[in-house]
Amino acid sequence: AENGRSVYVGGAFSAAGSAAAANVAAWDGASWHALGSGIDYDVQALTVSGGTLYAGGLFQTAGGAPANNIAAWDGTSWHALGSGVGAAVDALAVSGGTLYAGGQFQTAGGADVGYIAAWDGTSWHALGSGLGRAVPALTVSGGTLYAGGYFQTAGGVPAGGIAAWDGTRWHALGSGIDRDASFEVTALAAVGGLLHVAGAFATAGGYSSAGFAIWHAPGGGPPTATVTCTATASATEGPPTATATGTATGTATPPVTASVTPTVGVSATATAGGTPPTGTPTTPATVGASATATVTAPPTGTVTATVTATATATACAIRFRDVTDPAAYYYAGVYALACRGVLSGYSDGTFQPFALTTRAQMTKIVTLAFGLAAAPPPAGGTFADVLPNTVFYGLVETAAAHRLVSGYTCGGTNPQTGAAEPCDGSRRGYFRPSNAVTRGQLTKIVVLGAGWALQPPAQPSFRDVAVSSVFYAFVETAAGRGVVSGYSDGTFRPSNNAYRGQIAKIVALASAPGGRGCGQ
Repeated sequence: AENGRSVYVGGAFSAAGSAAAANVAAWDGASWHALGSGIDYDVQALTVSGGTLYAGGLFQTAGGAPANNIAAWDGTSWHALGSGVGAAVDALAVSGGTLYAGGQFQTAGGADVGYIAAWDGTSWHALGSGLGRAVPALTVSGGTLYAGGYFQTAGGVPAGGIAAWDGTRWHALGSGIDRDASFEVTALAAVGGLLHVAGAFATAGGYSSAGFAIWHAPGGGPPTATVTCTATASATEGPPTATATGTATGTATPPVTASVTPTVGVSATATAGGTPPTGTPTTPATVGASATATVTAPPTGTVTATVTATATATACAIRFRDVTDPAAYYYAGVYALACRGVLSGYSDGTFQPFALTTRAQMTKIVTLAFGLAAAPPPAGGTFADVLPNTVFYGLVETAAAHRLVSGYTCGGTNPQTGAAEPCDGSRRGYFRPSNAVTRGQLTKIVVLGAGWALQPPAQPSFRDVAVSSVFYAFVETAAGRGVVSGYSDGTFRPSNNAYRGQIAKIVALASAPGGRGCGQ
């Protein structure tokens, strides 16, 4: 645990650095320090709230004073939390002024609590009827407490190893993890609105998931997004002539292509004489918009044109049963591309936003998203490992012809599969179509597909994408347009494989009509 000034560690030890420290210690950035006389036995959980450090574990005293398995350090001395809890504390979490403890205990403050309890600063409280078995993992996100462990019920309702407490009652998280004799959730972390779950399990929510899964909660209706379309009205019917241009702005509710009915008034000046002109304008088909204009001219003076642009919604019935939360970062991007026919889901009705995407699949996505014209391949094909009878052949060749992708020199070895890549008579390179696409490769392909001029800054924005990196200019260009971002530790992680959800978001932003790439 840390508080911005010190890092606290707990365990089973008698010294930290050169300092004597009984099972708990603090690192101030330069040296280790004991916390009073420490704790008499194992410390298994730590958390910090304000200026107070909370320690949980399997112990009877803290600072020499009685403290049953849980205690607080105020910077000077240790304090018991009431009469403590009845057995080992394995997990701690804080929300507001409330400390939550989970573990192997069934009582807290002398009351039955069912393996989990809350300390309000004065006394212990049960959380409903508690959980069915031990709780080794806790975390808090947005006021909701999440608990993981080796239990099958929460508050009396079925919950496979993981559950959420909303302040009033317990809720299961879908069907939880697999419920065999060995399942257990051992770690939880809330990151970016998603709950990351780790432990000893083989499935989560019915999906194969070897010890790691991500939960996002279903939510209410889809978000709204601002859509701007420009309508240009031109009318010519003998003199006078008039041209009127206006911009209409409305809101769209994904996953429909648009839903706006804006009206804009504009004016133009014309020469006297002739028949009053009328005409029908044109408008970019970015949001399925159409516009009409009527221009009326008096014998002399000013011609006034009123342009009314109306975008008609094209309903999209596509839904994926694992893309239901509008707050998920990938939600809008998935449906924007699915409704355009750029990507699709699986036969079981899922999209699987956290699955990986191959390099071949990526060529399909960018080719369709950016509307690249099909290109005839050279005789024999560009790559030795993408043959004319393979499903992605035409898409890979089109992406290669538009210089969005390139291959690897023959004579090497595929780093993901270990397969040799011998040279043929034409010394064609290898595309490695089945390899997972990385974040760096994805960004380069998207920038090239959007046709953006490279705009790398003098200094890097991410500490792991140096100026000398092959992806530097592409990552910085995409970041400058708000299409990609990094992680909280200042990294971009260009070598990490890209998830389907990440790809959907990035490609949707870059290829959206009227979006970040409009007119570029």
